[in-house]
Amino acid sequence: MAILFCHFLSIIKLGSTDITFTNSLKTKASHGVQWTAIASVVSVFIQFTQITILGHMLLPKDFGLMAMVMIIVEFSQIYADMGLSTAIIQRKDPKIEELSTLYWFNICVGICIFILLIIFSPIVAKILHIKELKEIIWVFSLVFIISPFGSQFQSILSKSLKFDILAFIEIGSMFTGLIVAIILAYFKQGVWSLVFGQMSKIIVQSLFFTYYGWSKLSRPLFYFKISNLKDYLSFGIYRVGIVSASLLGARIDQLIIGIVLGSSALGYYDMASRLAFTIVQKINPILTTVAFPIFSIVQEDIPILKKGYLKMIQMLTFINAPILIGFSAIASNAIPIFLGEQWVPAISTIQILTFCSLVRSIDNAGTNLIYAKGYINWHFYWSCALLFIIPAVIYASGKNLTPEKVALSMTFLQIVLSLLLYYVFIRRIIGHCFIDYIRTIGLPIILALCMAITINLFNFFDLYLSISFYLGFQICFAIIIYILLSWIFNRQSLMEFIRFLTRF
Repeated sequence: MAILFCHFLSIIKLGSTDITFTNSLKTKASHGVQWTAIASVVSVFIQFTQITILGHMLLPKDFGLMAMVMIIVEFSQIYADMGLSTAIIQRKDPKIEELSTLYWFNICVGICIFILLIIFSPIVAKILHIKELKEIIWVFSLVFIISPFGSQFQSILSKSLKFDILAFIEIGSMFTGLIVAIILAYFKQGVWSLVFGQMSKIIVQSLFFTYYGWSKLSRPLFYFKISNLKDYLSFGIYRVGIVSASLLGARIDQLIIGIVLGSSALGYYDMASRLAFTIVQKINPILTTVAFPIFSIVQEDIPILKKGYLKMIQMLTFINAPILIGFSAIASNAIPIFLGEQWVPAISTIQILTFCSLVRSIDNAGTNLIYAKGYINWHFYWSCALLFIIPAVIYASGKNLTPEKVALSMTFLQIVLSLLLYYVFIRRIIGHCFIDYIRTIGLPIILALCMAITINLFNFFDLYLSISFYLGFQICFAIIIYILLSWIFNRQSLMEFIRFLTRF
């Protein structure tokens, strides 16, 4: 996407004043996006490696317990950060006295979060009827004492566009977490394999940032002044509200399953969510990293904004549709091979959630438009509304709740929300474009569905192939079919994607 980034920078104008960028900034931006892409690809590979290996070695109950822990931890991380990382990046020229105050404030908040988790973890475990949660949260809470020492340096590196260093640290910490988790799983440590794997990733990442920050960047002073917090917290607290509402909306389905059905059912659903959403969560930021600053620059030029938005969802759908729909088509063969027979009950949930993931990936581009136009309060109200809508939709799915029913409810809701997103927000920002919108996302989806139907036709024939060889044949044939169909019916998107691959 570096090519796309520089192309946009060269043509954008704001009013009568040309927006020009120095070659140095263009180079940094291009370099940064490339490293973001590299880190995303490698992290996807590491995550799927970990899922595949640990899926064979651990039980669904272990993944369910870890999912519940991560819901609690992720919320705690939001309040431990207080939105200050984003505030530091947003502030044009923070003073060393301000940064020093924020640094020690973050450490104090981390210690407070640690104490609160120790105090309230028995209550949480009792409410959720999961005794193991108390000990796991106690151990995991240690990261809140360690991670604040490096979090500010991570923000400074992002602000300085040092994405190569960020990529190295992310990849190194993820690889460490992978090794620790596999070793502990080999020694039959169950859920603790996941706990210490995740903890080691966070701790190693924090240690790297701390070492680099104290040795290469400006060292924090032993200085603290409350008045320096005011402007940063006024920005950060609002950000905390938005992120909290968004995270709860994204995790509320897992929370309901964990409370109602228990850790084993949550384990199946969590694994399905990981497989359905991980690729999108890694691919989309590569594109949206480019989109947000560009949309912000041209926010007053509606025709260019509209063109950029449609181009964005075109590329997102062209890439995500064949991956997600194709994965849904081969899931019945792929899951027993890569995860083991114990995960067969999760197949139908995975197949449903891939379509939910596809729709959500398209909606992410709309969120960038909303932010670029400065309507961040819209997103906050939208996220808050989902906290009431999602439980209601899941409740309406029936009394005998199952992971499959929750997945169907979430997919149906995501489709409805996508239409509402267009009519309530997108249409107001860039004008009427529903026909263009449907045409843009519809063609790659139809071609991906045709691809999926074609490769599944082979299931009706006895090809006398081993399941592993047959799966490889399906994947290769699916790629050929999608490329061929795109060449015939969607050549423009195909050629743009090829140009991106050859120039990246």
